[in-house]
Amino acid sequence: MQSYTGVMERVVTAGASFRRAGSGALGLAYVADGRSDGYMELHINSWDCLAALVMVEEAGGWTNDFLAGKGLTEGNPVLAATRRWQRRCGRRRDRRLETAAMRC
Repeated sequence: MQSYTGVMERVVTAGASFRRAGSGALGLAYVADGRSDGYMELHINSWDCLAALVMVEEAGGWTNDFLAGKGLTEGNPVLAATRRWQRRCGRRRDRRLETAAMRC
């Protein structure tokens, strides 16, 4: 819990806000639809997010490599962003953000 609140504190300090949808798949679907700019979860199981990760990528958004390591069987952190945020960042992956999410 402390690592999650630490990440959220950094998000708010950076000037962003966050909201919880109560469902990882719903939060990711909001990113795919453009209702939310991004989604992050420190640990989520594959059955809770794989379909929504496909939705984000099909909508032109970006996701981290959720299936790395044992992501399929044991879950992993997830990070996703909209196409708009991709363009804003020059269509490059922000490795620092991805690395920070994976360390938590």
